[in-house]
Amino acid sequence: MVLVYAVAVYLPITYAWIVLIVGMVVFGLRIGLELAAKHSFLNCPAILAVRQAPMSMPLLLYTLVVLLTGAMNGGLKEGWASVVTLRAFLLYFIAYAAFSRSEKLREKTLAVLLSFGAVAGVWGTIQQFFHFHPFEKFQYLQASGFMGNPMAYAGQMEVTACLALALLLSGGFKQVIGNRIAFILITVCNLAGVFFASERSAWLGIFASVLVIACLVSLRMFGLMLLSMIPIGLISWFAVPVVQTRIVPMITNIQGDVGVQARFVVWQKALDVWREHPVFGVGVRNFPKLDIPEAIVPGESTYLVHAHNNFLHVLATMGIVGLLAFAYLEVAMLWLAFKTWRGKRSETQEDLFDRAIGLGCLGGIVSLTVAGLFEYNFGTGHVRLMHWFVLAMMLANLKTVSNVSLSPGEALEAPGGK
Repeated sequence: MVLVYAVAVYLPITYAWIVLIVGMVVFGLRIGLELAAKHSFLNCPAILAVRQAPMSMPLLLYTLVVLLTGAMNGGLKEGWASVVTLRAFLLYFIAYAAFSRSEKLREKTLAVLLSFGAVAGVWGTIQQFFHFHPFEKFQYLQASGFMGNPMAYAGQMEVTACLALALLLSGGFKQVIGNRIAFILITVCNLAGVFFASERSAWLGIFASVLVIACLVSLRMFGLMLLSMIPIGLISWFAVPVVQTRIVPMITNIQGDVGVQARFVVWQKALDVWREHPVFGVGVRNFPKLDIPEAIVPGESTYLVHAHNNFLHVLATMGIVGLLAFAYLEVAMLWLAFKTWRGKRSETQEDLFDRAIGLGCLGGIVSLTVAGLFEYNFGTGHVRLMHWFVLAMMLANLKTVSNVSLSPGEALEAPGGK
């Protein structure tokens, strides 16, 4: 089911949820069999794996804040409905339990995930370069992958591209696909997905994450990556029309750039909502429906219901309380990924592989956080389902990482977030 999910996550979201629901059923059956084998509920292996999952406490805290802010704006019924919006959290715990049972599963999953990410990247390149969108109602200027949405596609490809790049630059790729040339091709194709998605926020995010990943590998690698961006940028500017199409308006006439101006309007509205509800916001399901024609995709949506910024959206819907919980999750995820990268210092291939996954997750979090200053990827279903899946993959092997505690009663291991 995990390997099937590694493909389904790139497809329209219904397919990912079908696989995930089947996975939930299988997980439930496993618990039932373990209980039938005389295990107590809290000590049966499946439940124990969930209890030991890092970030359980921060996720619980964030869930309680969502419940509280929802209840403050509509009673317990609204509070519960707000909690249901966090159902993607279930993926993290089920995937964590699966990865914890088998170290080899991570290697197989990464091979499938990154290989199909390369396929998605090639398809996105064809879509954008040749303006070929045969299965979509709206003919986007940008690539939209197999899911029909450029922003969701860009967010997923940010995660997989950072994983692939980290594995390549650190040398950890040998546990996934041993041939360096083949893995370089896979990495390039995943990066192409981000590039041809043509989301300017994703470009900024991946730029920042590539430099962070390279810097953590070595200063020499940082210099090489920085220098390589000069010819890549020049070739892109003159050989790929969408680059100038997306960037020139911001340079020559930012007041006339529809995307920028729409964001100014939405950001101001989010701040206005927050000023009226500063502590608990209006609830996660109650962001105002904004009629902004420039921000609406014909045939796909009729109004805008997010703030085009992760932090402002959380501030408007959950107030200061929610923003603090969100900031804690963001910083804690970064810290835990960094600890994973720095945790093992031996030079064995297995340790390097574990550390490389942590480095890739760190890069993905950086990319999504930077891009999230200009879009609401935190609440995008496809991005959530990719992010939590990859994060579970990283954290499932933390029990072997030095200097990182897995005791569920200690606060140090708890960092993490949505």
